Amino acid sequence: MSIKHLLTGGIALASLIGSSAFAADLPSRKFAPVAPVVPVFTWTGFYVGLNAGASWSHGSTGIAAPAAGWFNTINVNGAWRKSEDNVNFTGGAQAGYNYQTGSFVLGVETDFNYGSIESKRDGFGRVAFGAFANEQTFSTKTKVEWFGTLRARVGVTPMERLMIFGTGGLAYGNVKASAAETDRFLFNGVAVATDSWHGSKNDTRIGWTLGAGAEYALTNNLSLKAEYLYVDLGKQRYSSIYTGSIPALAGTVGARVDHDTKFSIVRAGVNYRF
Repeated sequence: MSIKHLLTGGIALASLIGSSAFAADLPSRKFAPVAPVVPVFTWTGFYVGLNAGASWSHGSTGIAAPAAGWFNTINVNGAWRKSEDNVNFTGGAQAGYNYQTGSFVLGVETDFNYGSIESKRDGFGRVAFGAFANEQTFSTKTKVEWFGTLRARVGVTPMERLMIFGTGGLAYGNVKASAAETDRFLFNGVAVATDSWHGSKNDTRIGWTLGAGAEYALTNNLSLKAEYLYVDLGKQRYSSIYTGSIPALAGTVGARVDHDTKFSIVRAGVNYRF
């Protein structure tokens, strides 16, 4: 190897070492890692969901005799009692919109539900006229098969993902009611004749509802809720009409029935938020 080649290699090595040292003195281009931005949770937005729970009736039923005649002996000398208010399943779907400002949430919600909310009443009465007597039984049944609501909701958020709310507004539902009255005429304790009266009414009622509940967001899109609603669909009035075998009594009114349709709901639900 010649002197020339040695000098050329030495100069190249010196240049490489000098370049590395200069690069080490330059400012680093590495940046500190940026923490990810976690979005703040908000209740604002549309949602849809499903609900299921229990319902029970606590309305009142009254009966009154017609202006003329001596029918409806239950009110004269008998017992009128609440015989059955079943606790029944109810379930349905809801949709709504919330708007959050600070720790307050304003919203509107509508729901439509299946129900089998039944209320039964019955009574017995007896009036004697010497050897003659009249015994009467009377029963009524009221059933709400479906109902819906349109409500405002006002809530507060003690925690970011927890909302406690009050709610109230319009309620509506289908109410089916029926009454049956049976008269037994006795002489010296032996039945000599039996007659009957029946009445019914089926209509859609409009009323109001109030309630309260809580909702918790499991994720930004999924939340669970629990709530109580009191529903009042107002008073329904109808009469029982003679359906017996005596032509002269055809069309005779046996009794007037007044029923207040009121019931409570306790339910849980799940909402999907958009």
